[in-house]
Amino acid sequence: MSEEEILWPCGDCAAEIGELHKPGCDVERCPRCGHQAISCYCVYEVSGMDPDTLEEDHPDIFKKGPTDEMCTRFDKEWAHRRMPWTGHWPGTQEAREYGIGLDGLSHYCRWDPDLQRWVKRPTPKLL
Repeated sequence: MSEEEILWPCGDCAAEIGELHKPGCDVERCPRCGHQAISCYCVYEVSGMDPDTLEEDHPDIFKKGPTDEMCTRFDKEWAHRRMPWTGHWPGTQEAREYGIGLDGLSHYCRWDPDLQRWVKRPTPKLL
């Protein structure tokens, strides 16, 4: 068995394959945007806040982070789509499938929240 085929527990929260990541895990991906769950802005966007003006428009939330109410609102809509740990770094399988590096995922692909995976963007046609 090659190293690529060996499945490991999550390197941050030690979730076993098939388990959800523990709260605060920096490996878990957001089911809404596909980026790192602990640092994406989806919880703010779901609450109708613009992340670009968060500091000016909502200074308390900018300093302290999302409220319990905001987290509850996000969880009602998205928690059922949380992805369990697969044993592979998020995006690795798609990057391999599309023949790109992990750093190219957000450039060459878009996150599909329904499929819960990165899908390749259509190649633009040259005129």
